[in-house]
Amino acid sequence: MLSENTYLKLPILQGTGNFREWLRAVQGAAQLGGFAAPLFNPLKNVVSILTGLTKDAADQREMKARGLITRMISPHIATELESAKLPPLPAPPGSNTTASTTPQDVSSAAEQLEWLRQEYEKIDTVSVIFEWQKLISTHLVDDGTLEAQLDKLWETRARCALHGIKIDDYLFAGTILTQLPESFNMVRDTLLLLKDITALTSSEVHTKILEKEVCST
Repeated sequence: MLSENTYLKLPILQGTGNFREWLRAVQGAAQLGGFAAPLFNPLKNVVSILTGLTKDAADQREMKARGLITRMISPHIATELESAKLPPLPAPPGSNTTASTTPQDVSSAAEQLEWLRQEYEKIDTVSVIFEWQKLISTHLVDDGTLEAQLDKLWETRARCALHGIKIDDYLFAGTILTQLPESFNMVRDTLLLLKDITALTSSEVHTKILEKEVCST
């Protein structure tokens, strides 16, 4: 069961810029809460002997899944979702039925998630540029929070990768080293001068920086 504190830590969907991060958080929260099926595999949330679900249990899962989405989207997206429609369903392959021409209502948790995918799982060129800029222009500060600062760099790198900007690990490692404050010059010089640059790994750089920070405290 998700606590109030858990909800407070989850990201709020603001648009295309944070959709992937948001979706991972939704999936994790739904799995931890025991109601991922209505969102990601609705066929496992039906009342039947095979699933072992009663109607009440299935309804509870569905309600929790919809509640999770409502809790994790911004007010303007919530307003859009209230009047949202999905494109008509195509006719099944090989069937003699005619494809529907009527847009689908968005009522179930799975339908809401699908609509959000269609609207916000898009590559936002502006977001890509800003993420790349943040990655290469960040200046790390020796203020006792380097681990948190490094975590943000890793998150930014991951978002760049999601938008198609994939950075070789040694280049990412070298970028981190060039962003270190002067108090970490020894770490930077040791790793850059005594090693083949292409042999650098970001995990090694991460470890050396944190080791130096611990020794300095």
